[in-house]
Amino acid sequence: SMAALEAAAEMGRIFEAEIEGLFGEDINWFYLSHLPFMSEISEFTGTKREIGDLSMENEVSAQIKRLRRVFLKTGERTQIKYSFRTVRGKVENELITASSAVDLITLGRLGQSFMRDRALGKTALSLLKQTHKPILLLQHGIKNGQSILVVVNESEVSERALKLAAHLAEKRNSPISILLTDHAS
Repeated sequence: SMAALEAAAEMGRIFEAEIEGLFGEDINWFYLSHLPFMSEISEFTGTKREIGDLSMENEVSAQIKRLRRVFLKTGERTQIKYSFRTVRGKVENELITASSAVDLITLGRLGQSFMRDRALGKTALSLLKQTHKPILLLQHGIKNGQSILVVVNESEVSERALKLAAHLAEKRNSPISILLTDHAS
């Protein structure tokens, strides 16, 4: 979700706010690594290797280290305050719990699914249904000048989302598309 990180960093800089990165270690990865028939096929070489507890821990640790470095570089480049932490559990539940302490959630539109033609990823859909926080969904490759879509209703959160969208549109020289719903939640 590099687009989400870049947008969060840009908004952190604009609004002089701190951003928090949260990496969810999906507990299902670790359940699957216990299964004796689990293996991984390299997308580069086509070779097969067994997946076990230790290899899963090592893979996740390497990914976390890489993401911490990306966060550090982004924070230094944009000169924003930031923090980064990891949680282990069901990703959607962990994100919903963490969302109670933030003003805005930025998230990539799609996750790591092979179903790239889906309108939204599973995590994004879950958060949209289960939290009342403003959510900024981003897609890799979106450039300045492209339209910003904001979904609003008569809630206070929607009013803040509309103001944020207007501010971003002004900063990015982008038009705004507004979708008005009659659902308050």
